[in-house]
Amino acid sequence: MLSKHTKPGYNILAEIIQLGPTLYIEPAHPEDVPAIVAVHQESLATSGAYDEPQFGVTKEALRTFVDGEFAQRKQEYWRAAIAGGTGVFVARHSIDNCSSVIGFGAGQDLQPGVSKLSALYVHPDYQQKGVGTALLQKVLVSLKEPIVRLDVARWTGAVLFFTAQGFTATNKPISTPDPPKAYGIMLELIEMEMMRHG
Repeated sequence: MLSKHTKPGYNILAEIIQLGPTLYIEPAHPEDVPAIVAVHQESLATSGAYDEPQFGVTKEALRTFVDGEFAQRKQEYWRAAIAGGTGVFVARHSIDNCSSVIGFGAGQDLQPGVSKLSALYVHPDYQQKGVGTALLQKVLVSLKEPIVRLDVARWTGAVLFFTAQGFTATNKPISTPDPPKAYGIMLELIEMEMMRHG
């Protein structure tokens, strides 16, 4: 099934990766923002990033945050990113002529020699099914620079995922107030990078 955004004569192979009869990846559209934010919320709420004892954040408090302030900020962020030309891609699952966003990824070229993978999230119901890998490959193909960097929470399975995809830790710790001042904690991130040849 093709997206409702597909026009007659459009070169679909240049833009869409087919993951099977019901799964495909394509560029995000402004109307995808609520679904992108929903995936982002669910991924963060279930990631385990705040399960470490030193954070002292309950699952209920995290859910309250991602359903409130976080969702509001991310609606604005992803609308601006899509409108501003940041490479944002969505994975869609189609059943009975209805498609749902089940994951998304984004990246941009920052400066000569360096690109940034700014997001890669898959809804928990679709994780470990190849969706994240396919999204990552689509974002990487859209980037021009040979070094690709990303920041990832140290305690999540994302570190293992990106290591398996060829990224290595730069041993540069990064602290960010995201969630900003929500719990008075700093989420420890690490920078990872991949050197592409070509």
